Amino acid sequence: MLKQFKSVIWLLILGAVFTVFGALLKVMHLPGANILLILGLLFQGIGLLILVVKLLKKSNL
Repeated sequence: MLKQFKSVIWLLILGAVFTVFGALLKVMHLPGANILLILGLLFQGIGLLILVVKLLKKSNL
């Protein structure tokens, strides 16, 4: 079961890493923070959307 969600998990992890580094840069007032935050949140949103669709297809609702 974990194999079919492997790409989604990696997308969520990558989004979390981008979000954390973007927040760190934002706190330190360094350039590039906004881009990293936006990318991180987009990756997490897309990953969660894909995960929900896969789970709904698997449960046959």
